[in-house]
Amino acid sequence: MSHRNEIYPGETTRISSKADLDREMKRIKKTLLKTKMTEENWDLFNKAMKNIATWCTEYKIHEYVGFIDHIKELKELIVTCLTSERTILSKTAIDLLTTLSQHLGTKFETINNMMLPTIKNVFGRSSKVHVNRTVEGYKQIIQHSLLPRTIPEFCSILSVVQRQDPRRLHLADCLEMLIRVNTEDRIKKYKKDIESALKVMAVDANLDVRRLARACFESYKQKLPEQAHMFTQTLTKDVKKNLIQPSTVAPPTTSNGVHPKPKPTSAAPPTTSNAMQPPSTPIFRYRPISINLKERVLKIQANQNKDIVSGVTFRNGKPYYKRPSLVKHDFQIKKRIKK
Repeated sequence: MSHRNEIYPGETTRISSKADLDREMKRIKKTLLKTKMTEENWDLFNKAMKNIATWCTEYKIHEYVGFIDHIKELKELIVTCLTSERTILSKTAIDLLTTLSQHLGTKFETINNMMLPTIKNVFGRSSKVHVNRTVEGYKQIIQHSLLPRTIPEFCSILSVVQRQDPRRLHLADCLEMLIRVNTEDRIKKYKKDIESALKVMAVDANLDVRRLARACFESYKQKLPEQAHMFTQTLTKDVKKNLIQPSTVAPPTTSNGVHPKPKPTSAAPPTTSNAMQPPSTPIFRYRPISINLKERVLKIQANQNKDIVSGVTFRNGKPYYKRPSLVKHDFQIKKRIKK
């Protein structure tokens, strides 16, 4: 353990010159670049990436000549951590890329071209925690570095119908961010790519992809309103229904550009008692019919000339049958008693 700390110190080293930067980057490459990650040394990979992010923030190492070349040489290390099953390592890797994009700005595009294939593969993984963290981190990278040349690459995937591709949802999310943060001139270069992707996204089987297609179109319409209007004229009915949000009608304006005040509504004339009223709908109410069970039993007794009153009693208004004393051999009464 002491030998390992001697090769790569656990504490962050201060970087005050390009010579310091070259020395520390050389130490990282020598220690970790050709070393297989194991249970014993994975924390060194994590520490190395955290050090680079700290040096960018505190010591501005991104301003030294050759810094991007150092990052290119560390591609394998960053990819290993970004695709690791350890959430700590994957989080540190995407945080490092986000920090680099924040300090490098549009110069990050070189690193983006190097890392984008790996990032797209991460979008298709099954771990939601890993994927969501990478998507949110890459959207921050887009905000910092714009990355307009990524638009046609994302659109080429979204323009093809692939129902079983889980990356489509996250690529559509990033495409909406790309359209939103880039300028009109940059968007105009890729209008055909965007429009072809929108046509397919609008009828995607995934509801969330269709929702993001609508968001992409709204951002596209804000950047290029005339082009968006021409684009809608060529859409089929189903695509237009899913792509265009129903808009509210704007109130009319006068020649001065001022909205006219609404006219007060006139009160309705009072109705007289002699005026014809609309026929009222009759209301039918259900009235339950009361039945006197004792009278019904007495009526049955009178018709049959059988004294069965002694066999009938009442509990809470309901007849209760007990074994009669007078008619012992009546088959019907015996059957009723058994039930």
